[in-house]
Amino acid sequence: EKIARRVIRFFVIFLIAFLVIFTAYSFKVQTIASTLPEHYKERAYQEIDKRFDSNSIIRDTTLFVFEKVPLPASDYISAVGTMFYHSTSGFRGFLLGKLKEPEQKWWYYFIIVFLVKTPIPTLIFLFLSIIFFRKIKKEYAIDELFLIIPIIFLFVTFMLNRVSYDLRHILTIYPFIFVFISKVINLKFKNQKFWNLSFIFLLLWYIASTISIYPHYTAYFNEFVLPENGYKVLSGSNIDAGHELIRLKDFMEKNKIDKINFSFHGGVSPRNYGIEYDSMPTTCFAPVNENYELFAANCKKDFIEDCSKRTGILAISVTNLQNRFLKNTTCYDWLKNYEPIEKIGYSVFVYNITK
Repeated sequence: EKIARRVIRFFVIFLIAFLVIFTAYSFKVQTIASTLPEHYKERAYQEIDKRFDSNSIIRDTTLFVFEKVPLPASDYISAVGTMFYHSTSGFRGFLLGKLKEPEQKWWYYFIIVFLVKTPIPTLIFLFLSIIFFRKIKKEYAIDELFLIIPIIFLFVTFMLNRVSYDLRHILTIYPFIFVFISKVINLKFKNQKFWNLSFIFLLLWYIASTISIYPHYTAYFNEFVLPENGYKVLSGSNIDAGHELIRLKDFMEKNKIDKINFSFHGGVSPRNYGIEYDSMPTTCFAPVNENYELFAANCKKDFIEDCSKRTGILAISVTNLQNRFLKNTTCYDWLKNYEPIEKIGYSVFVYNITK
């Protein structure tokens, strides 16, 4: 009877989740093929041909579902499929100052991401929750599995894929972690007064670390690394999501700078924010790349960026400073000989390079 109740609860939970997703996608019912942009559709056909024999029943069935079967929230299904594609094909990764291609991914990448991007008080609460797990009353122990299993499943899944990417890929584990560690408030020790004071100290530490990074939350790194050193450890939207254009414009106005050399890692044009600039090499799949072609077709071409030195006022997103998504992986190594005159939000470095 207990098992039956749990199965019903799971069904209700998934039904609610489905209805939320279906509502968010305006109750659309379409084929997956009709929801994909042309370049992703071409990739989908390529992947189907690569993975299945040309005359296999599985291939024919997959194509039939892909092209002919209307599905609810098909945009969501397409997005999940796209993420699966990226997880198997991968991106070049950056960790602790080193670049690696997808097939060389660090198995411990997301462990490092979790350890340096999670507040230390949270890590301590998690450690205590594991160490003193046996203090949980027996009748509640089974309920903990509904928190532990999703954490392990999601974490291991991302550890095994080929994408060395960002904390946002494992954000879904945090709600489970917060509920799991909430039990620490009920822990009892012989020296209970010491634990109560320690608990208050950890809460104040958590609040202080949150306030100290304001408003640059994207660039948060805990005290193991500190935000000013974050670019030496991780890249991409772990620290640099192309989000500091307004502050860069404020810096230019304050210092009466009309135009800069700019290597921007982001999805919008800096000119939308009134920033006048001469373009420098940037991510090939970013529309701000001066060589960009529709659907990033330029990424497949055999061109090498012009990485010659520039003089004057130069701004660069730290992801580009690390050469992560550039074809020339030593493109900005020459900048390592200079110190920035300003670091904007930990993610855009400004230099004054003289002749």
